[in-house]
Amino acid sequence: MAPPIPSPADEARPLEDTPELVLAPTRSWAFVAALTTCFGLTELWLVRSGRFIHDEGLLTWLFASYMSRDPVATLFFLKAKPALAALNLPGAAFGLSGFYVGHVVIGCTGIVATAAAARAARIREWGIAALLFACSPMYVLGTAAGFSNVDAAALTAFAMWLIFRQPKPGFGTALVISLLPWIRFEAAVFAMLSGLAVLTRDRNPRFLVGLFALPVVYLSAGAVWHHDTLWFWHFPATFAQIAQTGVFGGAEEEVRRTSFVDLAFAVSTVTPALALALVPAGGAPRWVPVGQLCTALFIIAIAVLPRFGVAMGYSQRYFLQILPVAALLAAYRLERAGPLMVAGVAAVTVGLGAFFLGPSAARTGGFCVVALA
Repeated sequence: MAPPIPSPADEARPLEDTPELVLAPTRSWAFVAALTTCFGLTELWLVRSGRFIHDEGLLTWLFASYMSRDPVATLFFLKAKPALAALNLPGAAFGLSGFYVGHVVIGCTGIVATAAAARAARIREWGIAALLFACSPMYVLGTAAGFSNVDAAALTAFAMWLIFRQPKPGFGTALVISLLPWIRFEAAVFAMLSGLAVLTRDRNPRFLVGLFALPVVYLSAGAVWHHDTLWFWHFPATFAQIAQTGVFGGAEEEVRRTSFVDLAFAVSTVTPALALALVPAGGAPRWVPVGQLCTALFIIAIAVLPRFGVAMGYSQRYFLQILPVAALLAAYRLERAGPLMVAGVAAVTVGLGAFFLGPSAARTGGFCVVALA
């Protein structure tokens, strides 16, 4: 008997199944481990190259080193961002090189936390969420530079995992959420909206106590240390004298010259998949519209605040705090598309993301893409 002749549909099926065959391994912790390892090795290479030494990173290291020498005084010095200093203290204890290595570990932790959060949120393409997070141009460069925005993004991803992993988040989850604005003030948008969303859904008194426990205890202890009830007002987190130095005036001029295209470029460096995260999705779980509202309000806030002198300009790193939310939203939106669309968006994001910072970062960005792809 002659063998059956394959039909045209049977011949086309292997090609149609290719995207699914490519995506299947991304839904595993082995993929996340490989991605994190590639990211970590790339970051260590960038740190060793010394190309991204930045005053913001050096300032973070400086205050973290203060924490090891005089922890109590640094704890109540708001300009030092004590929570951020404590987070970087283990690495800073081994000097500047140790600080940068420790910051790479924090960056790697953010990738794992994003994958865990996406998996806990029951997103089918949870590995893609981690890929989008790891391939953010600003996250790649910010990790090597020691930007505090990376710490805030990683901690936000960890907070999202805590929210999704339990049906009724409690005191500990609220405590982590309340810590976010002390790392970066931009994270207050996520802290407020996520806290409000969980409170209105669960009406859990332990969660409510957790949200306010840290600020109340910390500010009260600071009042005792400084012998001043309004110490946080008299010793603010930013220098009041900055307006007299001309630095703030220069920042105001930069804000006035910033066009919509410049602003869109700054936002896009978070992840090229950001627009996809804001696409409406009917019948989505409650966290999706909340996350989209958080993303939109965050972008609007960071775009508007410099006009009132609250923030100094439109640096790309200021938008980085929304990365974990955007990564989960984009991954959720992609799971409703076909495997070909998922693979295509992932490839485009990896291919274009590292080049969004401009020609000066093209060669380094290209190395990152090859290492992470």
